[in-house]
Amino acid sequence: MIIDEFFTFLFFGYVNRAHLAFKFNWSYLKRTLKFSVPVLPAILSGWVDTSLGQVLMGKFVSLTDLGVYSVALQFASVFALIGTALNNIWSPFLYENYKKTTFHNECTRLFLIFIFILSILSVTLSLLSCEIITLLSNSNYINAAKYLTLLCIPMSFYLLFPIASSGISVTRDTKHISIGYILGSMFNVLFLVVFLPVLGVYSVPLGLTISRILTYVYLSFITKRKGVLVLPDMPLALLIIVVMLCFGLIYYNVGLLYRIVALLLLNSGLLFWANRKINLKALLQSAWNTKINRKKN
Repeated sequence: MIIDEFFTFLFFGYVNRAHLAFKFNWSYLKRTLKFSVPVLPAILSGWVDTSLGQVLMGKFVSLTDLGVYSVALQFASVFALIGTALNNIWSPFLYENYKKTTFHNECTRLFLIFIFILSILSVTLSLLSCEIITLLSNSNYINAAKYLTLLCIPMSFYLLFPIASSGISVTRDTKHISIGYILGSMFNVLFLVVFLPVLGVYSVPLGLTISRILTYVYLSFITKRKGVLVLPDMPLALLIIVVMLCFGLIYYNVGLLYRIVALLLLNSGLLFWANRKINLKALLQSAWNTKINRKKN
């Protein structure tokens, strides 16, 4: 891990060498510290949240159930790929465009695109989770499919935190990021303390879901109050409803054929919704034309 980070540092240092210089500027340092120091409690709360969660799970959950849940968590890490893409796209887009008059419309469209991608991924991963887990592990972990489906919601909300905190980022009032993360972490720990002995492993993705939604709502509320951006709520409600429908099919062990039919119907509905909300056909045509023009040039 250390070697990996070291070579990554050297690579990006070489790529950006024209923009780097060993000069100390106190005003830049003050601005950097003002932005970053208030975020430290958020990092600490995440660490405490994870650590206490592991301790509580070790106390109330059997090793067998822990192993099954860990498999679901491993498969849910596929959302990290989208998270990397989102972080690479969103920060440059935000700081280059937030002062433009068209920022709100462009941002809303980009937000809906990410919701659409997350919804498609969640539906596909959920309804084929039994087969994916059986293929890549074994049938002993088949119950991980239920946890994997539930994890799609908190994973999706977590990836949208950078967009929800846009107003906080551009105004550099980053203490609200820590407040949002601390609220979510406190709720998650309390939820696990109360419900882990009763619900078992199910309380883990459920607590994570509610805590992530709570953090998202706080961050988006502050962004709205800052007057930077107002994010629509209905697409997120649609995401939750769609995933819960998938969970119902997985929970009651519906056959593969019926799940494939549901997969086709739900994804078709999402495509129809995306085409109406963001004019998906025109967006794809524009991307294709841009690619062709680049090749010509």
